[in-house]
Amino acid sequence: MKRHLPAMVWLLAASVTSLPLLAAPPESPAPRAPSGFSLRSIDEQELPPAMKEDILARARLIREHKVLSVDDSRLPDFAALEAEHRSRGRALDQLIANKKLSVSPADLGATSLRGQAVVEALPHGIYSKDAWTGVSRVFHHPALRYVVLEETNLAVAGGGVTFSKEMINADVNGAPATLMKRQGADRSETSLSWYAGGVLYLLRTPPVDDKAGAELLDIARHIRQ
Repeated sequence: MKRHLPAMVWLLAASVTSLPLLAAPPESPAPRAPSGFSLRSIDEQELPPAMKEDILARARLIREHKVLSVDDSRLPDFAALEAEHRSRGRALDQLIANKKLSVSPADLGATSLRGQAVVEALPHGIYSKDAWTGVSRVFHHPALRYVVLEETNLAVAGGGVTFSKEMINADVNGAPATLMKRQGADRSETSLSWYAGGVLYLLRTPPVDDKAGAELLDIARHIRQ
């Protein structure tokens, strides 16, 4: 049976280590996504009118690279990442050795993450046949402090994802992408999400500025599958 992730119609999930890349209010029905990737306008999706209006308002700000104001609870606590993740005692090589991953993580050798310390690696994506279809890695970064890369192999999982056209404001090697900046009272995040080669990617970092966005785009464009 094929699995489907929610469409990109609202906000990025708050937790760095949680499965859902994209979240919608729990009382609202999530549109179904076809197998693989699709790009659809918000009007083409089955959403309540009030939600469509809210999404369109946010989409305008996203396309203009404006900072969205959100509650801190919707943003990861980057300051607590290292201590929290180290306490889990898991590393990427352990995940692979224990056969907890059904896919190979992306090659980052051509990116600025090459040689950077890996704070932690956690299984990510969809759990199927006793293994995960993705991985979430947290890196130290000299300019950005932390960079989180989440990848979910939907080709292996047999799932799909829909991006909303109105949310697209960037490009990763020809793939439509969403570059988003969000600011809470004490937390902040710049994120970049896109789909390529059967894999759903999400990059996240604490700074909220144009340099952070440019750095995430550069990392994304040099990732090798």
